[in-house]
Amino acid sequence: MYCNKWKLSVNVSKTKVLVFSKGATNISLNKFYIYGKEINVTDSYTYLGIPLTSSGKFKTARKYLKTKAMRALFKLKSLLYSEKNIPIHLGLSLFDKFVRPIFLYGAELTCFDQTSKTVKYIVSKQIPQSSPKNVLSILLKKLGLEDSFPASIRKSVCSDSTHSYVIRFEKKIDKDKLLRLASDLNLEKDNLVIENLRLPPHIPEFDIIDMNFHKFLLGVHGKSSNDGIRGELGTFPIKIKAEIQIIKYWHRLLNLPQDTLLREAYDVLHSGNHDWVNHVNDILNYNGFGHVWTNPRLYQTDMLTNQLRQRLQDIYIQEWHSSIQNNSKLSIYSALKTRYGQEKYLASIHNFEIRRSITKIRICSHKLNIEAGRYRKIPRDQRFCPFCPNEIEDESHFIMNCSRYKDKRSKLFTFISGCSNEFNALRSVDRFNYILGGDNPYCVQIGIFIKECLDIRTSNV
Repeated sequence: MYCNKWKLSVNVSKTKVLVFSKGATNISLNKFYIYGKEINVTDSYTYLGIPLTSSGKFKTARKYLKTKAMRALFKLKSLLYSEKNIPIHLGLSLFDKFVRPIFLYGAELTCFDQTSKTVKYIVSKQIPQSSPKNVLSILLKKLGLEDSFPASIRKSVCSDSTHSYVIRFEKKIDKDKLLRLASDLNLEKDNLVIENLRLPPHIPEFDIIDMNFHKFLLGVHGKSSNDGIRGELGTFPIKIKAEIQIIKYWHRLLNLPQDTLLREAYDVLHSGNHDWVNHVNDILNYNGFGHVWTNPRLYQTDMLTNQLRQRLQDIYIQEWHSSIQNNSKLSIYSALKTRYGQEKYLASIHNFEIRRSITKIRICSHKLNIEAGRYRKIPRDQRFCPFCPNEIEDESHFIMNCSRYKDKRSKLFTFISGCSNEFNALRSVDRFNYILGGDNPYCVQIGIFIKECLDIRTSNV
């Protein structure tokens, strides 16, 4: 009737029907006709660049966007392969403009899925003072779980100056069993708060693309620490940008007039306790914006997203610091890295090979035996230097003590001493930290020294 009223014609040969259905409904049983002709039923349809499937989930869409993003990534890498001396900030800018928008297209919906993991958070103000790692280890042990169980912890200070811990389990945990542990942890039952939150998926397929380019830009191998890479570049996970888009879209929906189709659709979802609406609620509550859920008009959209972005970044930085401190591979890096942000040497050194030589040593992405022995399962106390018998070949030995590089080291130290009167007064460990510092004014000379020493080692081992 609509087509007849408005004098529209439908090309039946190009028309399909997509039936959305939960479960394994046989869509072939449904018959649809127009002008007396049957319209074929399809199990997927691409609308505005987003593949829709009969299940109503976006797994296929994410896979499709990942494929498109990978093509753009390979094209960008091929263009930059012969221009590796490109400034870091320019490389990141190109990625943000030509690759990242592809897999964040439609993130308001595609980065949410009804199958998102249910994550449990335990918050307590009464846990005895201890390091977060110890608290998590105690809790996992009492739950009968291995230390490798997928869980993370962060510590924060409450408004009343007490401390609290937020523990995230990425798999389901028995709530009753947790409550029974309260007395073992010197907790009152009422002080143990358990919240079930449906957080967005990690979208690992997009993180892989992100880290792939970051490692390419820095010139390190694929097994390099992701925490180290992000720390050097000062970038944030895709998840933060995706969550901002979700909340921004939600807030804009609420500001629409009540009689608009989109607003009416949202009101239906809200009244039906839909997963997407609950998902928005969870993001706001976990990040301390629960009051916005109950009173959305407290903020303008831009103000809300700016403050939420800052909160998400602050939480990530806190978790990142905890992660590098608990990672034995990054023990030296955690001592060197005093702030989260892009290191100055990346902008100061324009030569790709010199620049990446420093990066390799800083984030333990090299072939020194302290790292290579890890993959060959050599005990840590037996990862000896090939030039110095009975000396562990770690980063400190390589930079400060190895006899094979004595002449080059002497030349470097003489140069730095001539420019800085303070260098000679430093202890050996302080010299090491000074040399590998991210804002060292002599980073070019240091990079040349490290590159030459690595080349000597490669040609002799």
